[in-house]
Amino acid sequence: MHILIFSGYNQRAVIAFLRTLTQNEIVNYSIVARDCEDTIFNTIYKDKVFCTRQEKDIEINYLLELLNSIKKKYFCKSIFLAPTTEYLNRFFLDYRETIEKVGGIIPLTDIETYIKISDKETFQDICKNRGLDTPTKINLPIKYESPFVAKPKKYCSESGEIYSPILIKSETEFQRFISNYEIRDFYFQEYIYGKSYYLLYYFSKNGECYCYSQENILQQPYGKSIVAAKYSDVHMCNINQQYKKLFEELNFTGLVMVEFREKEDKKYMIEANPRFWGPSQFFVDSEYNFFEFLLRDYGFVLSQKKERNDYAEVKYFWRGGIYVYPDAELEEYGQFVFDEYNAFDIYNREDTKVIYEQECKRNERKIDPFI
Repeated sequence: MHILIFSGYNQRAVIAFLRTLTQNEIVNYSIVARDCEDTIFNTIYKDKVFCTRQEKDIEINYLLELLNSIKKKYFCKSIFLAPTTEYLNRFFLDYRETIEKVGGIIPLTDIETYIKISDKETFQDICKNRGLDTPTKINLPIKYESPFVAKPKKYCSESGEIYSPILIKSETEFQRFISNYEIRDFYFQEYIYGKSYYLLYYFSKNGECYCYSQENILQQPYGKSIVAAKYSDVHMCNINQQYKKLFEELNFTGLVMVEFREKEDKKYMIEANPRFWGPSQFFVDSEYNFFEFLLRDYGFVLSQKKERNDYAEVKYFWRGGIYVYPDAELEEYGQFVFDEYNAFDIYNREDTKVIYEQECKRNERKIDPFI
């Protein structure tokens, strides 16, 4: 079996997955680069690039030709499609029958279940109906009064736009939102202040469940990517059993991450992502590797490893993600993060040294005072 990985989006997860393949001596894989500027060309994995995409969007005929070309070159009958991004996952599921007919293997649950979990409003309603805490839905205010979140009702709007959640924290942002977005594509929630956590799951085809968790220490402004995280034991709490039961009742299989925020002893579900997630290097370094659970589930033979006993000391850090921070926020968090987390930087490693050096140069103005 051959593995196909699309690079260029959700890149930190892609790199963590490639490291997992290397650690397990799996060499039968190919990479499709996003374009000639894809950072994959600045890694040791560049020799595994099979081709570079000519267009941002993927057409089914392009994918079928690609699969047939790989099968012909590597004399393989089946190709495992890594579920790296939301866009790709939905594309694979839309054409599942066609792709599987030519030997494509899609390690995802059925499309109906996937959408129930991935669409933010749908999953919030599912959680609320099961008694799980969720942020309160609100009507769009007539004028700005306090922070709130605008979330897309569906992955793709009626006009074909794909939106991320939008955190609105000022009158200026409020006016920008109502002037530039189609209101009907969104629903609105109170903004929850509190500690941020990820509950990480893999539900295997034979019914096994693997679970782990992390506390998110630093996140890019407006709810964007996680910059720093550390081990958490919340997966040992009752909240784990509640979500485990929910996914089992939905007959879900595969990878899924649940984000929640803790406020006044309540854990409010923010969203769930049934795909690769950005700070995957955290669980790879922890050697509680969800990519390995996935690969093993689909018949790949993995190297035997000793379980580490210092997992609580592992941290996640993405230095390059800090450049978007306002200087005032860096003053507040910068020194703490660098002192505690810099040794775990995802790109400060032999296979991605060039990316790390590029990010250091880009961040030079803001980063140097803390080193």
